[in-house]
Amino acid sequence: MNRFFLSLFVVLSTAALSFSQDDLSANEVLSKSVRFYQAGLYDSTIATIRMFFKDHGKNPEAEYLVPLIMEAFLRKGDYQSVKRLFDLYQKKFRSSPFMPRVYYLRGFGLAKERSYTAALETWSKALEGGVSSDIDSLIRQGTEALCANALALDDLHDAGGESSNDPGIREVARYYEIKKLLATGDVGRAKNDMGSFKTDYPRSRFELEIGDLLSSATPKKAVAIGLLAPLSGEEADIGKRVAQGTQLAIDKYNERNHLQIRLVSCDTKGTLLETVRQITQLVDRDKVPLIIGPMLSSTATVAAAMLMGKNTVMLTPTATDDGISSLGPTIFQMNITLGVLARKVARYALANLNIREFAIVAPRTTDGTTMAAVFKDEVVIGNGVVFDEENFDEGTNDYTAQFVSLRKKLLMRKLTQIDGKPRSKLSVSDSIKWVDSTVSIGAIFIPAEAEDIVMLAPQVAFNRIKAQLLGSSGWHTQKVITDGKQYVHNAILSTAFEPDTTWKKWPDFRKSYVARYNEEPDRVAALGFDAGRIAATALENAGGTGNATRIAESIANTQKYEGTSGIITFDKNTRTNSEAVIMKLTPNGFVRVQ
Repeated sequence: MNRFFLSLFVVLSTAALSFSQDDLSANEVLSKSVRFYQAGLYDSTIATIRMFFKDHGKNPEAEYLVPLIMEAFLRKGDYQSVKRLFDLYQKKFRSSPFMPRVYYLRGFGLAKERSYTAALETWSKALEGGVSSDIDSLIRQGTEALCANALALDDLHDAGGESSNDPGIREVARYYEIKKLLATGDVGRAKNDMGSFKTDYPRSRFELEIGDLLSSATPKKAVAIGLLAPLSGEEADIGKRVAQGTQLAIDKYNERNHLQIRLVSCDTKGTLLETVRQITQLVDRDKVPLIIGPMLSSTATVAAAMLMGKNTVMLTPTATDDGISSLGPTIFQMNITLGVLARKVARYALANLNIREFAIVAPRTTDGTTMAAVFKDEVVIGNGVVFDEENFDEGTNDYTAQFVSLRKKLLMRKLTQIDGKPRSKLSVSDSIKWVDSTVSIGAIFIPAEAEDIVMLAPQVAFNRIKAQLLGSSGWHTQKVITDGKQYVHNAILSTAFEPDTTWKKWPDFRKSYVARYNEEPDRVAALGFDAGRIAATALENAGGTGNATRIAESIANTQKYEGTSGIITFDKNTRTNSEAVIMKLTPNGFVRVQ
């Protein structure tokens, strides 16, 4: 990478010398920016070029300066700015001799954003721009790094067969596909691919290395993994859909990979006793390195505790209780937890809405108590304050007492303070004067379900309390929009990403699911499918072994994975999916704001 930066400076400096005397300011800006860049002062580089663009943004000299500011943004990790500059450069300077370099920089940013396929496509366009030893070398190095460390077998197969990709990129992708096939024990398919590889690339630099790998390769046996789901009992419907989604993912993986994965399905019946019995068999009898499930938070907690210290990874697709994954370094929660939701909306209110004072009105349930506690902790961490906490019994239909109590506390503070300082004396006339006034607080967090929300929200206005309403996934229903009316408008809530039919990953999944099971899939089935895909990739990356540490490392490295159920990113510390989204409730429905 550094060699590319150096070569770019040389080319830019030479180009700058060809400017006319009228372009002296551009020369000076370029020289100054290069000095800043070489000194590692990327902010100064950006500021200097931006200042020039402010007055001369439409001048031809921008052709020479844009690549350098793009590099500075890359160094800063600002990939969105790189994208914007790339789009503008592509429109204005499409025939520029620097266009291949700009394509390379854009591809580098895409790779950093883990959009690996798009990175390879962009680098291919860079190579179309002509022969350049520095660009060719860097793209080769980048392509090999992605193929060796980032792309799974399916991705390598697609990249090697994509006609729009440069032949050199296809060659690298096909080599690493063969290498990964050998790593998973698929010697037969690797040999077949090697035959076509020799035909397509008769003088490939990889030929001897592949030959050596083939001569020493030996097939490997199938790997068994466990599935714990309530296939009978009260929660059988959930268990069945997760199991079907998981099995579909494993079968599709097995169709294209010699590393065969065998799914050992176990019925927990939704009970703790049966969960314990099935885990014991999977670990002691079947020696599985990975278990998908359990599905329910109660059984998942028991399973996680039993697997502490064991050489077995657990990936639960649906459990939402906070803290399950904290029971061990090989425990992962794929669904959005209650704690993630509470932290997300608290952080948004603090950082984006600049709110510092909050009240909490929460149900006396396990979920309500958990979310209230996590929300309060996050507010305190963010230097905010929770002024008041009120609780109610879920489904009581009468929430007057909670808001009357909150209003009294807010009113008392208003009566007893002037400019934030205590009053020395409170008169009766003061009380009468302010008794019907509106009181305010930054926000009220209500982690409730829809049935309670539509009764709670009007109480805020009725008690003349001015506040931003905050909620969570319980708000994300049509009932809240319909029955909450104007009282819920502009509320901010955190929720799991829920794809609809427009989500790009959904059509193929739906088609396969309906063809197999003759029924429509839902998000629960999609979670099972994604869990199966992530598990298969982790086993592959671990070389088809039962090494729990390597499998866990692969799952932990899942970042911005575009699954059928939505985006999946495992937090490195908590091993929970952190991809909750922020929605705003408008008269026209829910609008994503983050």
